[in-house]
Amino acid sequence: MASAELHIKDSFYFEVPKLLWPSNRKSIAEFPDVWVKNDPQFQSWEADRQCDALAKAAAGTGVVVPPKAQLLSDYEHWLHADHANFGKPFDIFLEEQSSEWYGQLTKDAAWKTKWHKSAAVLGDTREYAASGAKWDLAKIDAYNYHLSGKIVIPQPFGELRNLYQGETGFCISKFMVIEAAVFLILLVVFARIGKKVASGGAPRGRFWNFFETMLVFVRDEIARKAIQTHAHHDDEHGSEHGSEHGSAQSDHSPHDEGHSKDGHSKDNHPKDSHSHVGHTAHHGADSHDNPHADADRFVPLLWTVFFFILGCNLMGMLPWLGAPTSSWGATIAMASITFLTGMLSGSKRFGFFGYWANQVPSMGLPFVLAIVLVPVIFFIEVLGLVIKHTVLSVRLLANMIAGHLVLLAILMLAFSVEGAASSSWVPTAIAAAVGSALLSCLELFVAFLQAYVFTLLSALFINAAIHKH
Repeated sequence: MASAELHIKDSFYFEVPKLLWPSNRKSIAEFPDVWVKNDPQFQSWEADRQCDALAKAAAGTGVVVPPKAQLLSDYEHWLHADHANFGKPFDIFLEEQSSEWYGQLTKDAAWKTKWHKSAAVLGDTREYAASGAKWDLAKIDAYNYHLSGKIVIPQPFGELRNLYQGETGFCISKFMVIEAAVFLILLVVFARIGKKVASGGAPRGRFWNFFETMLVFVRDEIARKAIQTHAHHDDEHGSEHGSEHGSAQSDHSPHDEGHSKDGHSKDNHPKDSHSHVGHTAHHGADSHDNPHADADRFVPLLWTVFFFILGCNLMGMLPWLGAPTSSWGATIAMASITFLTGMLSGSKRFGFFGYWANQVPSMGLPFVLAIVLVPVIFFIEVLGLVIKHTVLSVRLLANMIAGHLVLLAILMLAFSVEGAASSSWVPTAIAAAVGSALLSCLELFVAFLQAYVFTLLSALFINAAIHKH
């Protein structure tokens, strides 16, 4: 069975039951490169070659390199001294040890560049397999057992140190693949809904009505309630003065504009009402008559944020996948989008310097006090701006991880009791199964709730960025 822990931790492979993805590799060449590079036999072979290359490269430099036997012994001790060193090649050992003799060699930038290039070539797994190296049958069987159920993601743009850490280049992780899948699903679903909305007909069918309801909810209950319209807000002060004049006009002829003499409407409206979602497009975002102009400008972004986070959260409910929002890299990226949107929109409205000056509330301080207090307030406000967007990412991350950890703890109760050969295993297993099912229902609710909270806070932060304090 797939490890529940992998729903939390990102990796460079997908894990499924071993029966669904068995590993039946017979030779070194058939194993993934990352697996071969972490084999002790390969690491010794690579280190031996790099030691010889290092001695040749250092010849003529005047630097005394320690004997090969001493270097290899130190390398083996270093590998086992700390689990963080597992899988690191010999050239990385030299870098992290920071020996005096190695520091003298790497002072020459040209020598250092040439050495790293040659060291990378000496760790070629294909050359290792072609060199006649062989693994015994017991090792191959053990490696096949551990690789069974692991679908290793190909890495065309980078190299892996192990199945959880990248070495060089751009490495594609499991959560990246899931995020790309969520993006494609949203693209297909909303392209279809967009075509239906463009037709102008009333929503029909469960599919259209379901998504229409959620879209209208995000627009009306999040965007339009959190983001005020700048022009409309400025006009509110004169609304009472104009209301009396408008009321007099209304009392003079209430039906003149809307109806003709025969009582029929002048405008010929179609019988089918337009989609509520399409209403956002029909109201020009920059129209003075639209009281939600500013909010409607950001509705497409908020729609995307809401459904993307929701999709990522729901992926954690599916077997053998995981929620990308359990990774801080994903949540901080989403929070950064909110931050950049607010900064760019605020800079567009007030100017670059005006946006940053707007971080300081207008307090009407005397000049003498302003010189002292304004810089301090500006620093505090900018720091708070960064902190609140960072907390936005951590809030989503913590809520998603918390549910997974509690679910993992409940499931582990049954296995821990089983390992202890206790007579209470059956009731404990039943309690764990029922508890995990109930908690999964709670996680389903949390998936929607956290998407809503993140979107609402994003709307509030954007609103603060485009209005004067």
